[in-house]
Amino acid sequence: MGSALPFALISYGERHVGGGLSALMMGIAPVATVLLAPFVHVDEKLDARKLAGVAAGIAGLLFMFAPSALEGAGQNLYSQVLILGAALCYAFTTLFVRKYADLPPLQLAAGSLVVGAILSLAFALLSIHPLNLLDGFSWSPASFAVLYLGIFPTAVATLLFFHLVPRIGAARVSQVNFVVPVAGSFLGVVVLHEPFRIAYLVAMVLVLVAVYLVSHDKPARAKPVKVTP
Repeated sequence: MGSALPFALISYGERHVGGGLSALMMGIAPVATVLLAPFVHVDEKLDARKLAGVAAGIAGLLFMFAPSALEGAGQNLYSQVLILGAALCYAFTTLFVRKYADLPPLQLAAGSLVVGAILSLAFALLSIHPLNLLDGFSWSPASFAVLYLGIFPTAVATLLFFHLVPRIGAARVSQVNFVVPVAGSFLGVVVLHEPFRIAYLVAMVLVLVAVYLVSHDKPARAKPVKVTP
């Protein structure tokens, strides 16, 4: 549920769904995590501060993507449901990891990736003959991109994910889903020389506010000290 299934859902869904609309729908993950966490983990409270953070995160994504992304809303509904399913998979995975905080992070990460790899390979073999898996393969920039994706955003990120969730909570870790699309757009401007829009800056500010509100607990009020005469 944390690797093979959402990866497959996103891969199939984004064939007919634009990147902007996908980013908006992936924003369901932190929302679902924050709302469901108090029902799964008694130590994760839902308060006005966290709700305000979720609202700020959604506002940031809407401000950035809604003008163009929502043009495709309602079309290719099946593909959009797949993207939403992937977002919910990430939310439930975050809550699941928090519940098993006593297990070593490396063990959880390795188990998740191994099971995901086995399932992905099994489904691949159903559509491609084993002898044809490497047909046409060559070491190209695309091959190195796949290698990079497998090592850093998948293996390393999964290990960090399983390390952080038990320590800082499911709601806090889930806020990274607000940051990803906005940061990706900034990198597109810097690396790919895509046109810069003021909406990127406003969205980033809103997302940072969201992360701050969810990640920082409300300071406790100091208890009055009784002074005895």
